[in-house]
Amino acid sequence: MTAKTAAEVAQSIVGMTEANAKTTVEEANCRWSVIMVDGRAIPEITNVGINRIQVTITDGKVTKARVG
Repeated sequence: MTAKTAAEVAQSIVGMTEANAKTTVEEANCRWSVIMVDGRAIPEITNVGINRIQVTITDGKVTKARVG
């Protein structure tokens, strides 16, 4: 199996539960960062990382994910 890029990982986790998505991100050797939960913004880290997946969680599921 070939390694996925961070962008591919981000795309693949949309729709997953928070727990499953976090496991998927960590198994891909990427960093996990929640930036919004149920419409409430979480202060995010200002530096950008090419292997960090920033996610939005709504009702316990990932609704958005991006690299940065």
